[in-house]
Amino acid sequence: MGKDAHMRSDVKLGFAIGGVLLAVLIVYVLVVSGDAPAPKKLATNTPAAGKAGDKVSLEPVAPPANGSQTNSSQAKSQNS
Repeated sequence: MGKDAHMRSDVKLGFAIGGVLLAVLIVYVLVVSGDAPAPKKLATNTPAAGKAGDKVSLEPVAPPANGSQTNSSQAKSQNS
């Protein structure tokens, strides 16, 4: 136990470079996360919400007519 522990110089250099890179990464994350803008509120096209008598109506959407098929899809359906 009387001997001092000696590290190789390349290991010391590696630890020094790794420590500097780790410090830079931590500072970068702290700086970038601190500048995050506040989330924007979405605009609504409705007047004052919560009025009595406001109703939501849903209208069904019809599928496209058969005439809108392409020629290749018509040929496939005729061949089967």
